Amino acid sequence: LLFERGAFDYSATFVTSEAMFFYSLGLPLLACLQVLFSCCFALQKTRPAILATVTGIIANVISCNMFQHYTHLAHKGIALATSISALLAFTVLFSYLYKKLGGLESKKILTSLVKTFFSCIFMAFIIIFIYVYMRSHFDLSVIYNRFLLVMLAFIAGATVLIFFVMLFRVEEAGVIVDIFKKKLGLVRREG
Repeated sequence: LLFERGAFDYSATFVTSEAMFFYSLGLPLLACLQVLFSCCFALQKTRPAILATVTGIIANVISCNMFQHYTHLAHKGIALATSISALLAFTVLFSYLYKKLGGLESKKILTSLVKTFFSCIFMAFIIIFIYVYMRSHFDLSVIYNRFLLVMLAFIAGATVLIFFVMLFRVEEAGVIVDIFKKKLGLVRREG
């Protein structure tokens, strides 16, 4: 939908998708790192955040060079190196905060993570199913039809995700719903 214009053909799209796959492995860790950095700053402990950042940078440089020169991963190696460096930075920061705070409600976090993971698996299954099943019903040479197919898969995936997050009673989903209710004025103000 967005690519394959001019010189950017199918092979370029494929190469880009390979790199995106390896980058996507590190996305959850990068999101968690932002939260952990905020925790460190809230505790006025900047050294662990700096240590985690420096660890990540060093790991990124070493693994980029290693993957580029000693494997056949090429561009995928750079993306994988970024994900590995995020993992190491996360490990350093999480270990520090775990010791500093005497635990981080690990059971609660893990339960929420597992519920969210399975909700996302169901969502991915529906998106792939709809895309594979419905693409035979659309003339994909027309950009409008490609856009329509992507939107259909997106809406179905979002609906399934919301359904399973609510079914599994993911606590964070309730917090998000409450924020939207407040913003839309659907919650009565106390006082």
